[in-house]
Amino acid sequence: AVVSTQSKQWYQRRVYGKQWYQRRVYGKQWYQRRVSSGINAEYMGSAEMHLKLTVLGLLLIGWTSLAIFILLVNVIITTFGKWIFAKFCSNFAEKYNEVSNSMKIDLFKELNDMNKGEKISILEIGAGPGANFKYFTREAVIQTVEPNIQFTKYFDENRSKYPNLEIKDIKEGFGEDLEAAGI
Repeated sequence: AVVSTQSKQWYQRRVYGKQWYQRRVYGKQWYQRRVSSGINAEYMGSAEMHLKLTVLGLLLIGWTSLAIFILLVNVIITTFGKWIFAKFCSNFAEKYNEVSNSMKIDLFKELNDMNKGEKISILEIGAGPGANFKYFTREAVIQTVEPNIQFTKYFDENRSKYPNLEIKDIKEGFGEDLEAAGI
């Protein structure tokens, strides 16, 4: 049976996944730029299109003030969104740790009991402000990867509270592509 190129590509995309297919078709540099930007290209293209259509529709029916308001909110979220998210999560992490303290102690117990007397290496993906540092009760070298570099200020404040841990500088990246983050 003759298999068309199109059906072969569809099969590869279906079996190996979208990321594998995109990396194969578009190349490694394109894929790494897409992953390191932190933006899902299809979703953002769709969201941008919906925003433009909404604003255009509002302008066509004469609701100029609402269109300007929506554009202003979009600019604020685009410009300050990661900073606002980092501030919110930093405050939330402290409150969450208060509520879940006993659960997190149990969660990290096995890690803290492993290889007693040895310094272990820990990779924390999505470390945010470093909320889990207080649960590492043993000597450890901690490497962190975080897609939102705006967490750095809160991360450094939290890191200074735990001098017994060797916490390396935060690296910007994603868990799906640690190679691009230098891990």
